Amino acid sequence: MKLARRVSAVCLPMTAIVFLSLSLISPVPLQAQAGNNAVCTGSGTVPGWAACSASILDASQFAGTTICQQIYNTLNSAHYPATGAVIDARGVTSSLTCSTANETPWTSGSTAITSPSVILLPAGLITISTGWILPDRTRIFGQGERPNPGASAGPGTQIVAASGFTGTMISMGSANAYPNDASVYPCGASSGICFGVSIAYLMLDGNGGASQNTSVIGIANTSSQELSYVDHVNLYGILGTALSITTTQAQNSGPYSNLTCNPAASYASGNSICVEINGTGDLRGIHGLTATAPSSGSTGPAAAILLDSNNTTLEDLHFEGYVDGILIGSNAKAQSNTIFNVTGGTGAGPMTNLVEISTNKTVTDLSLMGLTTSSSTINSIKDDVTSTTLTDGYLAMYVLGDTMGGGYSRFTTSTSGVAPSWGFGNLGSTGTPTGSCVNGALFSNVTGASTHTLFSCVASAWKDIN
Repeated sequence: MKLARRVSAVCLPMTAIVFLSLSLISPVPLQAQAGNNAVCTGSGTVPGWAACSASILDASQFAGTTICQQIYNTLNSAHYPATGAVIDARGVTSSLTCSTANETPWTSGSTAITSPSVILLPAGLITISTGWILPDRTRIFGQGERPNPGASAGPGTQIVAASGFTGTMISMGSANAYPNDASVYPCGASSGICFGVSIAYLMLDGNGGASQNTSVIGIANTSSQELSYVDHVNLYGILGTALSITTTQAQNSGPYSNLTCNPAASYASGNSICVEINGTGDLRGIHGLTATAPSSGSTGPAAAILLDSNNTTLEDLHFEGYVDGILIGSNAKAQSNTIFNVTGGTGAGPMTNLVEISTNKTVTDLSLMGLTTSSSTINSIKDDVTSTTLTDGYLAMYVLGDTMGGGYSRFTTSTSGVAPSWGFGNLGSTGTPTGSCVNGALFSNVTGASTHTLFSCVASAWKDIN
């Protein structure tokens, strides 16, 4: 037994050495795939290549005199799978202007196609004359937000509206049929809802100018829900609404994140809005927005964000040059919304209010947290519901609840002497709070005995009520 074990211990390594030596003398080529999957071309075959792959299609190999025609012909190809594929248009480096009527990646003449796809757009300026309506399960990705709007060269993807363009540049689905083909609905039916529609890593340029229509909308979502979002998009030169999210059909969409907005200030008007949220409940929120509009204050754009919906979260926001950073409840009721980490400055132009709460419609159960203004001329909060204006440069919390006894339930950490708050401290067993106070404010003495534990502000002075 001991001998067998010694032989076995020697034989195994020797066997390995023999096989290694043979492989070095007579190497056997292994089968492996180099690079990406083979791509389809217009003919479907490439001499000497592997068979056509249904996962990635190279739009540059399909017929068409513009990028829109080439993408459309790729979608309409007999090789395109009904379940969808990746269309790589990054190789299309010229003819990036789509000027023919009804010329988009999904429409051509009097026909439309709605096959799902992931479309990779090239770097450069893509000029459109007809708005794009993205069908169900369609995602478009650019090569990044261009840092220099209108540049003829440089990194990133820029979709720019042709001169005189009107309407919406990109629609995330639609409840209506395509304008040129009444038989085709982007979401499948007139009452349909789209899913999985997204726009990312590009600049959308509304070509704002003196003759530009101020009703132009950059991106509109009225129909797309779960798995639909906008991410890393620069909304530039859009004199109407840059991002519009409306109707209950768009519920559960988002998040809308990492956005920048500049309406091209010299032509911006009071109607130049960065984000409009109206009647869309359970939205997954706006997470990251920088909105700048060089202006002269009261004559600048009225508001960067119009919040007229319920159950929405807005976070990580920065504003400059707007009369209001966020205007809440001016067009429809806004209940159970949460807003936090918001800053306002005067770098691009003066502002009036970081947040304004309107009395036009019902606004209740609103939570504002982490507000910062860089100038004493900016109101951190203008609450028209309770006729309260706060000028705190730093404000941790402002909560507006429901109607209560002829007023509203409310709490704030402001110490500006404008709104009543609830404070606490160690005053000893006989101490009294010092300093002036706002009528109705409360102060809890955490070391009080049977008395001197709770104080209320009456006639601008503290009164021991227990």
